[in-house]
Amino acid sequence: MGATQEPDAYSNGKRGFLTAKGDIVKSKEERVIADWLFYCGVNYEYERAYEHDTATEHHRQYFPDFYYPDAQLYHEHFALNEKGEAPKDFKDYLQGVAWKRKVHAEKETALVETTSHTLSTGEWMDTLEAALIERGVQPAFDPNRPFLGLPPVSNQDLARSFRVFQQHVKNNGLSHAQLHAALREQSEEGFAARLRMYLAIYERIAAEWERRLREGKFIDFEDMLIQAAEHVESGAYQSPFTIILADEFQDSSRARIRLLKALASNPPVETHLCVVGDDWQGINRFAGSDISVMTEFEKTFDHATRLTLNTTFRCPQDLCDVSSKFIQANPAQIKKSVNTTNPLTKTPMLAYGFQQEEGMLGHVEEQLAGMHRFASEGKLTPAKGNHITIMLLGRYRDDQPPMLAAWQRQFGDRLKIEFRTAHGSKGLEAEYVFVLNVVQGTRGFPSQIQDDPALQLAMPAPDPYPYAEERRLFYVAMTRARKQVRFYTTLGQPSQFLVELVKAEHLKIDPVDGVALEACPKCGNGVLQLRGGQYGAFHGCSRFPACDFKRKAEQGAGQPRPRTGGSQRIQVPVKSGDRCPICRRGSIQEKNGRNGPFLGCSRYREGCRATANIR
Repeated sequence: MGATQEPDAYSNGKRGFLTAKGDIVKSKEERVIADWLFYCGVNYEYERAYEHDTATEHHRQYFPDFYYPDAQLYHEHFALNEKGEAPKDFKDYLQGVAWKRKVHAEKETALVETTSHTLSTGEWMDTLEAALIERGVQPAFDPNRPFLGLPPVSNQDLARSFRVFQQHVKNNGLSHAQLHAALREQSEEGFAARLRMYLAIYERIAAEWERRLREGKFIDFEDMLIQAAEHVESGAYQSPFTIILADEFQDSSRARIRLLKALASNPPVETHLCVVGDDWQGINRFAGSDISVMTEFEKTFDHATRLTLNTTFRCPQDLCDVSSKFIQANPAQIKKSVNTTNPLTKTPMLAYGFQQEEGMLGHVEEQLAGMHRFASEGKLTPAKGNHITIMLLGRYRDDQPPMLAAWQRQFGDRLKIEFRTAHGSKGLEAEYVFVLNVVQGTRGFPSQIQDDPALQLAMPAPDPYPYAEERRLFYVAMTRARKQVRFYTTLGQPSQFLVELVKAEHLKIDPVDGVALEACPKCGNGVLQLRGGQYGAFHGCSRFPACDFKRKAEQGAGQPRPRTGGSQRIQVPVKSGDRCPICRRGSIQEKNGRNGPFLGCSRYREGCRATANIR
């Protein structure tokens, strides 16, 4: 209640949170209510003007949170806790609550109230449903109602969430009693009703999972680790190993730690355990990895000695310095300085900005063609072997360029080109690394897809530093290059990580088809964009609606250059109706041009210039 909430949507002058109906509401709590109303088929109006004029010199016109025209019922959702208290920084909030109640009493209009506390406990639903039924409106829940705005969680995503939850329950050795204790603790701060429902569903799934394991005489991976540790701890297995080596230790789960401790504590033989890990690397937290096994190593293993490996044989020193400062912005990371044996001194990082995402892949192709030409002319030589190694990196698998195979065929005699996700690139390297789609957004880099809050019942406490895991993953992407890393972004929504590097003067973003970027002076994570408004041109933050910074634009200043260049040829076979391989948003359509019919993208007006011949 009262927690800082970054708006995620904007429409018709409103900043806030998108609902299933397509409305923009002011808080996540109001979104929960609005979505329930939508899926129950209840006709509602959000913040409709009150039916009586209330505007005075002290109060503006009153706009109640919800109005139900079929029930002639108003609904206010108040940010009040169990004691009826408002958040401390909500100035004069209780006076506003009292004024609203007084208005409804004086005007004799029906009002139903819910609060942050009743939303947390789940009581709000019974209260609201009873009030609606009393006034002739019967909510009828339909989970398959076609959404108009925010899509619901898919069945696949929900199933994946339960499997991740189960992995953490088993890895951390949590009993059902411990889960319910965690539920009681989290319920004091979170949405208790939802957590209870989630845990109840999980317990049914877990029971059926275990039944099928017993019935089929199967074992899952987590039980393998747990049972192995139990065998060593009980003495049923006497380990013959006196030296135990564990690599990639930062990816260890609690179950793996338990097994290692059991093997290392195996009397009467004196046993030595040596682990190698890097807390700066991205970890797979969803598979049970816990970064605290690195940062709190001495608390887990008595009499431990820590040795720092501070020499790298890969990156140039300038890239080591910048990446080290970037990752250590999080104070929780283990501090160290990194030196290199790589003597290269040329610029280790480049960044290219584009007005539209479609421009990125065309530029990548131009860069590859240029490198291929230089390699053919002997102006670019491989570090070893006969090929220049190039790694294309993306945050997600679908960042893979659709023309990758065509590039590999076209340039493969001189360039070895491969695509990896940032997670999949751990431990790998290339002479040149191109990091694609380094943009701000839900599926950007950093990824803003939020974990299900219910997972916190079983998962280790998350790192409180903003985007801590995404920062570690970005560090991985930065440090795969032996010679140079190149970032590709948009001028409208560059990643806040790139903006951070620009502000620290470690990097400049080359505006390939637009104007140079200026960091937002308010939030520091976005960049200023030229926009038009009711009162003329202004510069606003690219992170709007999360940041509402505005500054009047000087006449004629900051105008973006028009897009240049003609069509972009599609390098892979396509036909009408296929998804556009260039922008990956539009569809291929048959069009007529001066030279006859051809295939082009449906998003031509949005800037995609993809074309192909009709085969």
